[in-house]
Amino acid sequence: MSIASAGSPLVSPAATPSKPKGRWAALWSMAFGFMADGTEGGLVNTLFPVIQASLGLQLTALGLMTSISRFARMIFGPFWSIMADKYGRKRILFLVTGVWGIWIGLAGLAQNFTQLLILYTIGVIGTVASEPIANGILGDLFEEDERGKAFGAIRMASSFGGLVLTPLIGQLSRVDEGWRIGLYIMGGLSVLSGILILMFVHDPRQDAHQGGQKSSAGEFKFALV
Repeated sequence: MSIASAGSPLVSPAATPSKPKGRWAALWSMAFGFMADGTEGGLVNTLFPVIQASLGLQLTALGLMTSISRFARMIFGPFWSIMADKYGRKRILFLVTGVWGIWIGLAGLAQNFTQLLILYTIGVIGTVASEPIANGILGDLFEEDERGKAFGAIRMASSFGGLVLTPLIGQLSRVDEGWRIGLYIMGGLSVLSGILILMFVHDPRQDAHQGGQKSSAGEFKFALV
């Protein structure tokens, strides 16, 4: 007599892994952070005429401030990715996308170009971190058959938000010292994005580590460069 009953496989097929709960809420939360960071990076371009009039700046100041975000992305993008691998992606994302927005708000208090340049530079250092870290989390939250949709959705949502928010912030150029209000608003939105990340984003890699199943896959290592 056969050990296995007729028509029954000796080995049951592997159960399909359940998809992480709340992954779409995490995506929309990180998209909000993308939007805030992206708008902060272009805020100077939008409000420079009123900043120039307020602080008596030369036009060359615009080129200097515009280049800051590019240098920050080149230098601090890899740095924040390394910190995320070491200390936890959600923790670093909350810090640099959320709490770090305070620096952008403080830039609105600047009384001269030197103060503005220093505070804005510190603020921009944090805005370059969200995209590489969030993309790594998305890769773990979504299976291969959903990743294209997920990456497209976060890009679409953040871009649409930026298209709506940038013209609204631009209206502050009609207000005396409106650039300060714009910086306060963007700093507040960054802090709000950090709260959303804290509430709705979870890092599968960190969860696996807490369960004793840490994987080194996807971690940044100079040896692999």
